[in-house]
Amino acid sequence: MTALKESDYKEEESLAGMKNIYPELKNNPVYLINYGQMLHFSGNYQDAISIFQTSNYLLSCYLTNFEMGNCYDKLGKDEKAIMYWQIAADMIPSRFAPEHRIIKKLFETGKTAEALEKSAVFLKKEKKIDHPAVYEMQEEIKTLIRIHSQ
Repeated sequence: MTALKESDYKEEESLAGMKNIYPELKNNPVYLINYGQMLHFSGNYQDAISIFQTSNYLLSCYLTNFEMGNCYDKLGKDEKAIMYWQIAADMIPSRFAPEHRIIKKLFETGKTAEALEKSAVFLKKEKKIDHPAVYEMQEEIKTLIRIHSQ
């Protein structure tokens, strides 16, 4: 058996397949998370939220809340996005991505004082894993601080 290449991925076929097996797997949170992510990546944000909510009811987890925040962000529902990112951040406090998204959204929506306060904590946060993505997030936050502190 060979691994699939990105070029082999057929979005419509994959989504149709996931939809077809939904009745059989609708109570399986792992399936629901994967289905929700496929819907999210294909731009079906409201459908993804619905699937993530069902998954969250069955098994609340970091990924589901983080992805719901991302979907709400794409729909322009900033407060809901922040709420779900905060839930994800509270579930696994050592993760950087949810707080990074929250801070960016706060700066973007003009809540500069709150963003600066959260930024100070974010930049002092202990790194459990030395990963380039963490440094990129920190540098982006430092840039936002410079822009908004002028």
